[in-house]
Amino acid sequence: MNEEIIKNIKLNNNFLEFEEIIKDINTPFNFIDLVEIPCIPIVDLYGLSLLNNEAYLEYKSGLREDKLNADDEIKLTLFFAVKLYKKNIIRIKFPSYYDIIETLKFDPVSVTIGLFNQFYFETAYELCNLLPVNEWPSSNFYNILRKAEKTRIHFLINNKTKLNSYFLEGLTNKEKKIYKYFLEGTSKEREMLNKETTLFYFYEKDKC
Repeated sequence: MNEEIIKNIKLNNNFLEFEEIIKDINTPFNFIDLVEIPCIPIVDLYGLSLLNNEAYLEYKSGLREDKLNADDEIKLTLFFAVKLYKKNIIRIKFPSYYDIIETLKFDPVSVTIGLFNQFYFETAYELCNLLPVNEWPSSNFYNILRKAEKTRIHFLINNKTKLNSYFLEGLTNKEKKIYKYFLEGTSKEREMLNKETTLFYFYEKDKC
């Protein structure tokens, strides 16, 4: 079988895989599905060199075929990354902004994590649920995240009228909603939210 036929078979196989993945793209999704996640192909992916700048430049220069080699790092939205991961086509990595383990553990309010990712905690929980523990930034990363989120929300509630611009700039999407409710919500809404957060209603439940 000549090389051109083999290449076309591989291309067609890729397209069939991706066609199956995107057929339900219009189904309801969460905003975290749009967060970009670093991924590494496990197999060569033909026709997708444009997902990696170096690979695409090599392709345009005639130095490689139009493909991603195994181990070329790319970024995909969480929606596609999870689909491909479950089909054993790629590996998923935690984004580098989760490497601040010591800061999250000892001083989580000092970090503008919302500038990294508006869904910083939600994305991390999804990845923790998806990936084996030995691929987490640390073996107790899930618990560190939970404690850090709780600490930040307590700090936000207890200092809501005297927060500096640095902290406010780095609020996550959830934290912004809480802050807005305390400043603009009705007294009933504020009372309910205060009760729920004090009881850790949103963020201190046991992991499902």
